[in-house]
Amino acid sequence: MSEKDNNRGIRAYVPGKQVTIAHLIPHPAPMVCESLGLEDVGAIGVLTLTPGETSIIAGDIAVKAADVGIGFLDSFSGTLILHGSVGDVEQSLRSVPGVLARILDYVGCPLHSPSSTYFHTTFFPIIAFHYTFFFSLVPCVSTLSPL
Repeated sequence: MSEKDNNRGIRAYVPGKQVTIAHLIPHPAPMVCESLGLEDVGAIGVLTLTPGETSIIAGDIAVKAADVGIGFLDSFSGTLILHGSVGDVEQSLRSVPGVLARILDYVGCPLHSPSSTYFHTTFFPIIAFHYTFFFSLVPCVSTLSPL
């Protein structure tokens, strides 16, 4: 048996009852909206949940908690993309983990949203490093105006 055969592994998906990502993207770049098939929106909310079917329940909770729309819902991967105003998307993202924890005994995660240092108030091109919702550093070049 060669060393190559010895180093085999098995990957298994073992879902827990949890909200793994709750991320708010205020004032998303038009390119992001376009790639999601959304018109220009005030904010995008990203939720991932396990088991994946929970995304259906989360979508129902989210649209009842605030005036948000569902941009994408996948019960296989557990992904839910919300859109609407910044305040409404934030309210929905805060409501979903709380209701799931209270009613279905889920483990939640804190809402992640960019801090004020995430946005730069300069008109000059800058190189900004920010965390994506996959938590990896990604360089991007952008020109942002004051909010």
